[in-house]
Amino acid sequence: MKRLLAERAVAALINIVLVVVLIFLLVRLAPGDPVELLLPVEATAEERADLARHWGLDRPLPAQFLAYAANLARGDMGTSLYFQVPVRHLLAERLPPSLELIACALILIVVVAMPLGVGAALRPQGAVDHLSTTVAICGLSLPPFWLAILLILVFGGYWNLLPVSGRISPGGVIPRFTGFQVVDSLASGDWRGLGDTLRHLVLPAVSLAGVGIALFTRLLRSGMLEALRQDYVLTARAKGLAEGIVVWKHALRNALIPVLTAWGLAFTFMLSGAVIIETIFAWPGIGRLAVQAIGNRDYPLVQGIVLTFVVLVIGVHLVIDFLYAFIDPRIRYR
Repeated sequence: MKRLLAERAVAALINIVLVVVLIFLLVRLAPGDPVELLLPVEATAEERADLARHWGLDRPLPAQFLAYAANLARGDMGTSLYFQVPVRHLLAERLPPSLELIACALILIVVVAMPLGVGAALRPQGAVDHLSTTVAICGLSLPPFWLAILLILVFGGYWNLLPVSGRISPGGVIPRFTGFQVVDSLASGDWRGLGDTLRHLVLPAVSLAGVGIALFTRLLRSGMLEALRQDYVLTARAKGLAEGIVVWKHALRNALIPVLTAWGLAFTFMLSGAVIIETIFAWPGIGRLAVQAIGNRDYPLVQGIVLTFVVLVIGVHLVIDFLYAFIDPRIRYR
């Protein structure tokens, strides 16, 4: 087990190094000059040269990369060219809203997909099975951005039931402890702020979770159907174990292996999909910050955001590798 995790950690470190090199080169090969965007049109050539020298953009690419790598090794991601503040401060401010949104979407996937998938497997061709098929078809057919616009029009415009932008209503203030407003409102005992935060989370979380609900429902259904046919399930039933124990402890545990693999992919898709969803809902997260950074050709900020994405994705996959061994003892013994 320790050897497996050590191998995964070394592979993760190599991937991070490769991504650092790749994103450094790609952002500089993209068309557009940050100096031209930062200065007004009437700026002189001397002013442009001074600004490029100030940010080190006039140096050769190898020298720029060595300086960036040296700073990164010390934990310094640089300073944003556009916002003029350290990149780590911007990430610390914008990352919690994105993680809160993704966590809410993942919880929504579990709450909806697990009972639908298990119920559909227990009674094939029953009412729950037909409902799960309908949900899966709708979820896979509607792109997240189209579902977001549809939800805004119906629940925000036509019915006016839910807010369609931001994390909290204008004038609302929640004391900041962690940056996660649900946690902060609970910690401060602000129940009104908690309700307002949850209302703002509903539409973007549903938009982000739509495809995941459809995918996990079908994966769990097929995994449960396969598990329920195995000999160990027949043996458990023959021993007289309660049906709930057979289903939820024996069959479901083995059906979760492929579902866990999809969890890693779902987190990756949600992290990238948050770029669009956060822009549509004016959500002040790291995805919306990425759009602004790319538009401003903010090299240090783009590099910091991509590196953060990569570390999060690799970290989630390391956790999933550990959960494989926890759920299936055969993996742990090998």
